[in-house]
Amino acid sequence: MAAEAWSPVAGRVRVKREQAEERAPANGAASPSAQSCPGAGAAEPQQSCRRRRIRELAVHFGGELDELLAMVPFSALCSGEEEAEPVANEQPEPQNKADAAARSRGKQKKQLRQKRYHPRVLTTTPLRLQAHVAAEEERSRKRQGPRPSLAHGQPKHAGRAHASSGAVKPEKGDAVGGAANSRTELQQRLQAKIEALRRVKKEGKRERKNQRKKGQNEQAKSPKAHASEHQAQGGRGDSTEASKNKPGRRDGEADAGDYFEYGAVTCPRDRLEAPQANRSGSKKRKLRRAMKEIEANREVLQKCQSAAERQQMQLQQSMAKAMKKLDGEKVMDDMQRLKKKQKLLDKKKEKAAEQWQNRLKEAREKQRDAVEVSEEFASSINYTRERRGKN
Repeated sequence: MAAEAWSPVAGRVRVKREQAEERAPANGAASPSAQSCPGAGAAEPQQSCRRRRIRELAVHFGGELDELLAMVPFSALCSGEEEAEPVANEQPEPQNKADAAARSRGKQKKQLRQKRYHPRVLTTTPLRLQAHVAAEEERSRKRQGPRPSLAHGQPKHAGRAHASSGAVKPEKGDAVGGAANSRTELQQRLQAKIEALRRVKKEGKRERKNQRKKGQNEQAKSPKAHASEHQAQGGRGDSTEASKNKPGRRDGEADAGDYFEYGAVTCPRDRLEAPQANRSGSKKRKLRRAMKEIEANREVLQKCQSAAERQQMQLQQSMAKAMKKLDGEKVMDDMQRLKKKQKLLDKKKEKAAEQWQNRLKEAREKQRDAVEVSEEFASSINYTRERRGKN
């Protein structure tokens, strides 16, 4: 069982190819039986007998060959293409000596450790050979391209000629298609995606700008213009029809009252609402409300009969505070701070009232002085008039 499970890679590939050749319609007859192998003189029976013998040897010596291959490093059996491919997360080599000198010794040790213990390096040589052969076959199949179907009447080699004359397909690791093998290719693909997103964003901005301009132009029309449009569309026709149907009216006679429209009725104006956020006394009301909530929570906790019930109520209150904070609402749960704020507000109110009284007092004094000055001026005028009358 172990020999069948661990057959050599080269033998497997060879057996698969031979089986495909046997299944091909080009082979005229099926493979002969084992009794006809020794005495057969034709080329086909000898070839099939040799293939069967190779299969038996591959199954028999599979485990031993795999053990021998596991002792040989993969780099000695295959070209340096697979070994040249670094670890997936490894950075590219520096271009100049200054960058190489700038790298610390710790980073170099870490990279060597990653390369040494990478799963691709720890995989046995037969499995790596199998993966390498499968990758080579896939690569050759991609280079050849899809085979054309003969059902549509196309020639046998038309697909290859079309593929050679057409556009070149992007290879593996290209910045446009396929999987990237280096950091530079990944950066190129990322830059291409960023440019595409920027173009889409610019187009969206342009469309939104055009829509905004269109909306502004529509809003810029006055109510009078709206009324005139409405009148031109339907109002004038209705009024003319009604005037025609009136008794005693001649043809072509028009009345100015039939075309009169009220702009305020057809185009109602928007109402302006006063802001309700910073009204006088709003801070005091908030403080009183918060103090009442704190007192209510304390009463609820005092009414609890057991410690478990009290703990559950405290948990509910803390959860309610947390939800308020998440909603962006300011939580005021400290009674001492609330009392201090209330005292500050009272002091500010007293100070403002005092300032207002001082202003009123100054205004009264100014008014009294003005009255006195005007009375003195009037008395002086009367005195001069009296003296002139006597003279």
